[in-house]
Amino acid sequence: MITENHAKGKIFWPENRRMTVAITFDFQGGEPVRPLANGKMNNEDYAEGEYGPKTGIWRILRMLDEVKVKTTFLTCGGIAERYPDAMKAIVEQGHEIAGHGYHHEIARELSRQEEKDVTRRTTDMLMKRTGKRPIGWRTCTQSVNTVEILMEEGYVWNSNSFADDLPFVWENGQSRLVELPR
Repeated sequence: MITENHAKGKIFWPENRRMTVAITFDFQGGEPVRPLANGKMNNEDYAEGEYGPKTGIWRILRMLDEVKVKTTFLTCGGIAERYPDAMKAIVEQGHEIAGHGYHHEIARELSRQEEKDVTRRTTDMLMKRTGKRPIGWRTCTQSVNTVEILMEEGYVWNSNSFADDLPFVWENGQSRLVELPR
């Protein structure tokens, strides 16, 4: 059984800092744009979705480099597959890559096995593009199976909760997953 464990008492950050800030970017594109009921694509919506991986990512990387800030890019497997140069640039600048589904799937609409397959495909593609296994994850929408699947797949952190503003830990026997609320 998975339990949710929250800190009791005062929280202490490293080096006696008063707070911590996590800056993340969801690196995705036109994946969620689906054909309309008549089978035609809304090309304007698709083009708008493609702004991020074609143009926006390069502006963000320049800005982060200028201010010397490192961050996490929650990345869809499909984007990693289609935009290898962007993936290479993100990693070369020292940023973290974390999983974000393959094509922005709605996790709660997937069977447990389908969600596990998406997690594995995404992990494999991110490893292929970066040379590193991702340790973090944020889905488009979390299902009742997401936390357990991430534990089974060896993930260290998840960022799907809106229920708190401090990190907490999911535990299932010996498995642990740190939740970094959005």
